Amino acid sequence: MYFITYDNETHYDRFGAQIQRILSLYLLTKFFKLNYFHSNIIINRNRNVDFYSLKDVTDEVYLEKFNNLFAELTLSSDNNIEFKNEIRILSFDINEIQSIMSTPIDYNVLIKVRFCHSFIDNNPNILEQFISPSLHWIDSHMNDHLNIACHIRRGDVSLTENVDRYVSVDVYINIINHLTNILSGYSFEYNIYCDSITPDEMNKIIMNCSTSKITFHINTDLIHTFMTFVNSDILIAGNSSLSYSASFLRQKGIILYIPIQHVYSTKHIKLETDNSIIINKEKILNSLSGRTPLRDRIEGPEINKSEERVTPIIIRYILYGKRYGKR
Repeated sequence: MYFITYDNETHYDRFGAQIQRILSLYLLTKFFKLNYFHSNIIINRNRNVDFYSLKDVTDEVYLEKFNNLFAELTLSSDNNIEFKNEIRILSFDINEIQSIMSTPIDYNVLIKVRFCHSFIDNNPNILEQFISPSLHWIDSHMNDHLNIACHIRRGDVSLTENVDRYVSVDVYINIINHLTNILSGYSFEYNIYCDSITPDEMNKIIMNCSTSKITFHINTDLIHTFMTFVNSDILIAGNSSLSYSASFLRQKGIILYIPIQHVYSTKHIKLETDNSIIINKEKILNSLSGRTPLRDRIEGPEINKSEERVTPIIIRYILYGKRYGKR
């Protein structure tokens, strides 16, 4: 029997990129009805690669905890499988894989695939038919108090490094203000995740956003960050594989995404212009799945609008001393 797995031994990269490869392959095996065999994210501290940023991220205990997020992708029977042969291929190609599998065998062979994103990017219709796995920690229920997660990628991305992935906070301010406008009457809070945003950038967001309902999460625990990207009611995804990978697991709400080299499902919104949110207002509101604006609710005490207008601006900061790597 043939099984397909992510090749975690010949290429090393950041958490987000490895998650993307694992989940992309899982998606493709389910779509083509292939046998999926789960491989974890790994750290090879002996390799000195410029783009390899996991070497100073964490210890093996934490890495195991992170991999446990995806433990349910492993079938109990997988632990008892023995492979007589391994075949490595560079990129997912269904024709190449079917050609390999056309050879009859009476033993187990593991096909290791390094990259999968190109196949999905070239066949985006696959995303419209994929049903995300029901992992125990994934939340499919919308919150009455909407959790809006926002990912601003920094770390190794700046005006002088990896500039093609840099997105100014001005873009995020515009997104937050337009979204706040169409969510008028709803209960919500923005949770901004970033590993190394500057004080000037934070102050700019504070001074120019039209809402006070903002919490900054700086260098937050990676497990918490990724789970929030998956479980938030609305995700403002950055130019990053970490927030992009969350799209494969989300079971509610909508993603508003900064243009990236990879494709999203058409149920999400690509922020191509300053007015993309306004243009897609109805699509965003429809994604809230029955969440009713506070002004339209009939249960409970009536909202005191005068008190709501004078709510003081309070911005909370959540800082973490330990660095968990670039996203």
